Amino acid sequence: MAVIVGFISQKGGVGKSTLARALAAVVAHAGMRVRIADLDPKQSTIVEWEKRRGVSGLSPAIEVASYPNVRAALASAQPD
Repeated sequence: MAVIVGFISQKGGVGKSTLARALAAVVAHAGMRVRIADLDPKQSTIVEWEKRRGVSGLSPAIEVASYPNVRAALASAQPD
């Protein structure tokens, strides 16, 4: 069963990316498949974070994708 968790705020700097990364890491370490949708194309903090993880060889892998909006991110979700 797919579970979608969203961290939403119109204000920057409140910890959305930090919480998303932490939750994704815990869930991935538990053996579940994870995808983080980065909806901020101007900053792409999550995309850059995953690039740094890859360069450092950290595991488990966490899928990260950039989307222009929530609708596009939800449309890309694959049912289990």
